[in-house]
Amino acid sequence: MIKKIITIACLIGLSSCYSIKQSATQHHISTEKLTESTKTGKACAYGFVFGPFGDLTIETARKDGKITQINSVENSHSTLLGFYKICTIVVGN
Repeated sequence: MIKKIITIACLIGLSSCYSIKQSATQHHISTEKLTESTKTGKACAYGFVFGPFGDLTIETARKDGKITQINSVENSHSTLLGFYKICTIVVGN
């Protein structure tokens, strides 16, 4: 019984420490002669109650989709019973 209490206390303590990396880089997106976007990249972070773990940078999403020219950047959020997912979605060519 004591092991269960210690385990739960450790999990709660560790879950309050979180790491999230968000992009502070500004990207210039030209609106002149935008072509149809053919590629999509996604960078996600996952969490439970206390904080997300992961890398949400535009650069990570760009690399995921092998994108050289960014046309748009979007964010998506979803939650279910305390579990959640946050994603940065990059669309381009």
